[in-house]
Amino acid sequence: MSVLVKHLYAAVKEIEPTHEEWFTAVRFLTETGQMCTDWRQEYILLSDILGVSMLADAINHRRPSGATPNTILGPF
Repeated sequence: MSVLVKHLYAAVKEIEPTHEEWFTAVRFLTETGQMCTDWRQEYILLSDILGVSMLADAINHRRPSGATPNTILGPF
């Protein structure tokens, strides 16, 4: 978490969002969380959309040079 916070601070410093832009981002995350239920986890889908799921999978299942990339299978 400390690394994530450090990079979040760096991103905010680089982006220099206005109050309105930051509130929009917070509202987006809030609305995403409000859609989550015990069986519907929207943050997992957000991770997929942002490509983070694939990156984490590639890091945890490294392939030999020249091999085709990993694929995360799902219901979509």
